[in-house]
Parts: sequence; structure tokens; C-alpha cells
Amino acid sequence: MSQIQEKHTTAMDLAEAAMVAKLRGDLGQASLLPAKHLKMN
Repeated sequence: MSQIQEKHTTAMDLAEAAMVAKLRGDLGQASLLPAKHLKMN
């Protein structure tokens, strides 16, 4: 269960970082975030 919680926390952190980057107008950085961090296994 803790592994699911850890992945959920990571996903939420990424979503927040992508939203902040989008709000700042840095769409290139926002689009790179998920690809860079989703390779957790």
C-alpha cells in the first residue's frame, strides 16, 4: 500500500509542477516533466 501512496504523491507533485510551469508560460518545461519522472520502475 505504501508503494501506491508513494506513486500517488509523486504524481501529485508532478501535476503541481506542471501546473506551475504552465502558469509561468513555460510550456516546454511543463511537457517535459511527466516523461522525465514517470520512469520510476
